[in-house]
Amino acid sequence: MAFGKLVAYRQARPTIVGSVLGKLYVGGSLEAGNVWDRTGDMAWDDLHLSASAFVGYDTLFGPLYVGVAVGDRGHDTIFLFLGTSFGTTYQGKP
Repeated sequence: MAFGKLVAYRQARPTIVGSVLGKLYVGGSLEAGNVWDRTGDMAWDDLHLSASAFVGYDTLFGPLYVGVAVGDRGHDTIFLFLGTSFGTTYQGKP
C-alpha cells in the first residue's frame, strides 16, 4: 500500500456573516495512493489521484467539513464530516 496526502486550509477573512457564525475555513487537498498484491507490482503510473475543495466551520462538536472531491478515474463525491477522524487530535480548528 502507498498513500500520500497534502492538505492546506486558511481561516476566511472576517465578514458580517463570518463575525456572526464564528471561525470559517476554506481549503483543499491532493491525494495519491493504491494497493498492490506484491511490491514488485508497484508503479508510479498506477497511482490513483484525487483533489478536493472544502469549507470548514468550528463547532462545539468539533470541526464540520463540507466539500467536493474529484478523482482521476471518475470517482467524484460530495462529503460532509463532523468531528475528528480516528487518530486525529482536535486542536480547535478544522
